[in-house]
Amino acid sequence: MPQASPHSSPAGLACRDLRLMTGASATAMHDMLNVLAAVQQHAGLLADLLRLHKTLEPKTRARFDAIATAIQDQVALGSALAEALMRYGALLEAHAPHGPGVPGGPGVPCLPLLRQLLQLARRRARARRLTFEMDERKAPERAGVSACDLAFACQEGLEACLAAAPAGATVLVRPCCAAGSLEVEWSWKHAPEGGLPLHAVDAAFRDRLPGFQVSCQDQGGRHTCRILIPTPDAPCPCTM
Repeated sequence: MPQASPHSSPAGLACRDLRLMTGASATAMHDMLNVLAAVQQHAGLLADLLRLHKTLEPKTRARFDAIATAIQDQVALGSALAEALMRYGALLEAHAPHGPGVPGGPGVPCLPLLRQLLQLARRRARARRLTFEMDERKAPERAGVSACDLAFACQEGLEACLAAAPAGATVLVRPCCAAGSLEVEWSWKHAPEGGLPLHAVDAAFRDRLPGFQVSCQDQGGRHTCRILIPTPDAPCPCTM
């Protein structure tokens, strides 16, 4: 009888899918950085040619200068996003299980993963007129949670905030260890006009996070939603 592949179990398939995703993303972003570098080089050449051209009217020269500057600014932003995605993928791959029963790296670095995720979402947040800030004072340096669970919980928590937080809000993100789990808290000041009621905020989080313990409360005029990422063993093996 043919033996089952070690990657045919649900855990093995999840590990394989994660490695495929991070590998493909790393390859694509490496090539994207090369494309952006070429665009930046050509924008620089355009600026040099404009400086050498003596017959352009001042207004025309100013318009071309502005175009060249805008291209370089967008290239810099695109490069930063590509590098953030590469770092995010590298963190996930380094700390994901390498197969069924084969653990990943020792403890997931919570803050670097969250920082990269928030950087990747900056443009979408700006479109929604939201600002994300992180309170790192009680954050563990590492936590013994699944890298996949942490990434999923933070990604979906971020999506819930983008859907539920009122325009103009500052969303405070606070990771900490609590009751045998890693907890990630998302909170913002409630806006009576234009803001969702608490039950709708609660639904926005719960609908995106099946299988996770989610609690949403109103605390002193702030909508506060907490997501618990369970650790394999209690107590929470977090290092500060």
